[in-house]
Amino acid sequence: SGGPPDSPVTAQIQQMVNDASRSVGGDVLARADADGKEAQAKIKTGDAIEKLLNLQAKTAVVVRNGKEQEVSINEVIHGDQIIVKPGARIPVDGIVVEGSSYVDESMITGESMPVSKNVEAINNESLPVGDRVNMAFAGTNVTYGRGKGVVVLTGMGTEFGKIASLLQNVKSSKTPLQQNLDKLG
Repeated sequence: SGGPPDSPVTAQIQQMVNDASRSVGGDVLARADADGKEAQAKIKTGDAIEKLLNLQAKTAVVVRNGKEQEVSINEVIHGDQIIVKPGARIPVDGIVVEGSSYVDESMITGESMPVSKNVEAINNESLPVGDRVNMAFAGTNVTYGRGKGVVVLTGMGTEFGKIASLLQNVKSSKTPLQQNLDKLG
């Protein structure tokens, strides 16, 4: 029936209980920390998506009934003609049909220098985005020149939208510690 309270066996049992408590407590704290970090990563991803979407143009200059008019980006449809000028953010993906300009595509391609856009016919959709000199892409900025394009993609269908979609679908992977903690319950 055990020894006195200060016996080596009692001290050893007490040490085992303390160690087990610290271990379980440590697991609980590690789990809470891992869950907190996962939640924080999701918040950061959400913030990144929100910031990215805020970079989209809110309006577009379209040609309708022979007149240029500024409309909400939500009113732009496939086949509309859009006008872009220096300083403008391109609101959609479109094919250049008139004019030439330089466009900062760093948001899409990572290219650090503005690239020339013109009416040169390119019939190869397998070309990388950065090599499509006859196309302008949503979320990029006109640095020089003026042009007219025909809308081919809007919203989440644009190259810009595809990037936003990829960010929305990012799932944080669990660390080996998180996986082990999940197994423990």
